[in-house]
Amino acid sequence: IERTRKKDLKILACLLFLVILLEIASVYFPIAKPKVGKWIFQWIQVLGFTITPFISVKIAVLCEKKDRRKSMLRGLPLVIWGVICIASIWTEWIFAVTGEFQYNRGKLFFLCPIFSLYGAFLFLVLIKKNQERYDKKECAYLFWLLGIILAGSVVQIPLPKLLFIWPCFSIGLLLYYFFLKQRGFQFDPLTDVRDRKSFQQSMSIYDNHKAVTIFMFDMNRLKVINDRYGHSEGDYYILLAVEIIKSCMEEVGTIYRIGGDEFCVLCPPMKDSQARLILKKIAIESKRIAKKEAGKYPQQILACGYAQYSGSKEDSIQDAFKLADEEMYRMKAKFQKESGNNE
Repeated sequence: IERTRKKDLKILACLLFLVILLEIASVYFPIAKPKVGKWIFQWIQVLGFTITPFISVKIAVLCEKKDRRKSMLRGLPLVIWGVICIASIWTEWIFAVTGEFQYNRGKLFFLCPIFSLYGAFLFLVLIKKNQERYDKKECAYLFWLLGIILAGSVVQIPLPKLLFIWPCFSIGLLLYYFFLKQRGFQFDPLTDVRDRKSFQQSMSIYDNHKAVTIFMFDMNRLKVINDRYGHSEGDYYILLAVEIIKSCMEEVGTIYRIGGDEFCVLCPPMKDSQARLILKKIAIESKRIAKKEAGKYPQQILACGYAQYSGSKEDSIQDAFKLADEEMYRMKAKFQKESGNNE
């Protein structure tokens, strides 16, 4: 699993377990009638209602790379929902609790499934938005997972006494864990970008089907760094190169490590001016990183090249790949000539 997802999955599992405990408490209180204040039972309801939509939204945003500003905007409806749930203690908007620990639906209870379905809707939007990162089987799996979560929310509305939503959420979270685990086998363990096998699968999908812009990258002087400072320093140098590529291209394409010091990024079709602008950003970021590392690394950390593939049967994606590779090696040869180094 990608390292950045592990913490989110643990949080989700803990929240799901907490909500199940709250549901058990909701069933227990009316039966046992413990000698505690009604307010405890009310806050159990508040927490249960508040956390439930958060779980579905959190599962949804796992489909997309983190963006703090977007996360805050997507979390705003949840904040509003939390305020409504807390206010229900006095207004009885969502729920009402009698002195005998009897729970009743409030006059605005219909908002509960709406906010729960907000997470499912967000899940659908993010799958569609990021479908370039998934193949057809992965998209089908995610839509199937979405169906399970939706089923739990929809069935719970007409059948409030049937605790159907929690098994569906639990199964959905477990299936999503399996999904991320399986995708982990397609990622390079050092850099957390997709590996060569995944790259070959993507190339076969694009070939004669979809237009794509291919960017090729090769690291300069990796062998020198390994020989001079050791392979641990070489690994750090590789991670710096990935950081440069990610900072400039993570939002526009999918990054692959296809060799020890070679990377490729597959992007949606773009104008040559856009591609050249990206290469310029790569060069600027490379110089910034090199300066930050006190001159240990060359200012041109990456040699770059790109080519366009039209997606037509008359063209070959392999020919486009070779063109990008050739342009990249021309840039690398120029760097070696200027620096007087052949490594």
